[in-house]
Amino acid sequence: STTNSKGPLGAKSPCKKKKRVLFPRVTTMILKQWFEEHVTNPYPTDAEKRRLCTQCNLSPKQLKTWLINHRMRSWKPMLAKALATSPAAASATATTTTTLM
Repeated sequence: STTNSKGPLGAKSPCKKKKRVLFPRVTTMILKQWFEEHVTNPYPTDAEKRRLCTQCNLSPKQLKTWLINHRMRSWKPMLAKALATSPAAASATATTTTTLM
């Protein structure tokens, strides 16, 4: 009897997972610098994507994945924190609290 690992749908699946590749430090520095310069709108144009891919020696898919991950890990928490500590958000909360009392 042979032991075959099966996937969630019963199909045979090789248990090989893609190895995680770390980008060179220079690449992440370039991408983070671009991100900081565009923090209000961290969605590059097609021309910017081509330039970043060439400059960082990345495929478009690698760039897209990095941007998605960085927005989720860094940008969204930063926005949430900024909204929570902004005077406008604080005054709106104070007004709501005063109205409820």
